Amino acid sequence: MGEIALEEWLAGPVHRREIELGKFCLMPNHLHAIVSIVTHAQALEGDPRVAPTPRGPGRGSIGALVSGYKAAVTKRYRREISEPDAVVWQRNYYEHVIRDQEDWYRIEEYILANPRRWAEDAENPSYIASSGH
Repeated sequence: MGEIALEEWLAGPVHRREIELGKFCLMPNHLHAIVSIVTHAQALEGDPRVAPTPRGPGRGSIGALVSGYKAAVTKRYRREISEPDAVVWQRNYYEHVIRDQEDWYRIEEYILANPRRWAEDAENPSYIASSGH
């Protein structure tokens, strides 16, 4: 599953020319990533990678990226394990718009440090909370 998720993530810019991948970390049960979306203004400035794209839930949006990525991973996983009804993803996702360089660096550090925190992650099946549960 992890190999499929990684391969599909890295293939994202091939299928979605309007995105650039930044730092990312694929964890056992989730993905943290920075994604840049080439804006309409960049396209107007002559950026050859992409034609102008609309904002919002349509093509070129973060929602379209997440939806397409989840669909690609799910389709491959179901096909490769021969389990057509396998549930692969949780229903939603969390997003944060990075507004400045300080925020960018803070989020990069969070992503890069995430594997060190896995042992204490409540979503880790091996984690036993200090409360004894």
